[in-house]
Parts: sequence; C-alpha cells; structure tokens
Amino acid sequence: RLRGYFQSWRYFEHSASLIRGQMNSLRNPSAWYQEQSDLISHGENWVGLHVRRGDYLHPETREVHGIVGSDYYQQALRIVCATHGDMEIKVFSDDVESARKLLANFDRPMQFIQPSPDSSPLENVLLLSKSNAIVAANSSFSWWAAWLGHRPDRTVVVPKRWFITKPFVEKDLFLPTWIAI
Repeated sequence: RLRGYFQSWRYFEHSASLIRGQMNSLRNPSAWYQEQSDLISHGENWVGLHVRRGDYLHPETREVHGIVGSDYYQQALRIVCATHGDMEIKVFSDDVESARKLLANFDRPMQFIQPSPDSSPLENVLLLSKSNAIVAANSSFSWWAAWLGHRPDRTVVVPKRWFITKPFVEKDLFLPTWIAI
C-alpha cells in the first residue's frame, strides 16, 4: 500500500497501463456507480469539470492551494469547445452548492453530479476519468481523473498555478499534452 499524492506522471511512466488497469478494476462497485457508468457509456461526448472547495476553503489550506475561480473555468471551457465543439458539461465537486454558485452565470447547461452516500471517492474519480475532455481544479482528485483517463484525443485543461506557496516543485506535475492556463 502506498500513501501520498504522487502527482508526477514520471513516477508511473513505465507502469502506467498496469496502474490504470488496476485502479479501474473495482471489486464491489456501488449501484450508483454502475448506473452512472452505463449512462455515460451510452451518452454523448461530455466534458468533466471539477470544482474543488471543501477543505480548500479553510484559511491554512487556502494559503497553500488557493481557490480556482470562475474566470479560469470560463477560459478552460472556451479551449475545450474550440477543440471539441459543444459538449455536455458534467460538474463534479465536493461542494455542489458552491459549484452551482460559482458557475451560475455560465451560459451553458450543466449537470451537477451528486454522488450517492454509498459511493466511494474512487468511483467519482473514475467517472470523471471517463470524460472526453476535462477541466481540472488544482486538486489531486482532478489530477488522478485526468491521468487515469489519458488518451491522445482527450483535452485536459489545468490551472497553471497548482500551489500558491512554494517550495512545491511543479516541474513534472502535468503531462506534456495537458494545457495549463
């Protein structure tokens, strides 16, 4: 068992397909996850947008990570739409009400994913990883969803400033194909 953030693709460069396969092999998926997976696999192309709030709102955590604002999400969605055209937007968040408020002025319809109480965080990461494009927050949840769903035709947009404070080294944080804004 490993414990940590491990947010560098270089850690897994030589075993990426093995790790992706293992993480995608849920032993006892919840009914909610199975239902959502079926809906997604039979649906249209969609962009997964992740809004991280929760503990990021606490002053100590906010000093390290900061909060990604609506300007970032607007710009990221413009990039995704320019590449893929209009796609359905599914919003994942640890605080759905805050996400609704943050994105309230957007002129596009959005579906807010409300996980079931019996679902696991990994199930939510795996659902987000199935998106055709992803707009990530500066969070390990977003990072893992983007990394797990990696494929050549997928657009991943990430915030350039992952951390507000240093000494965190961000050199190998993003895959070379990810777009940092």
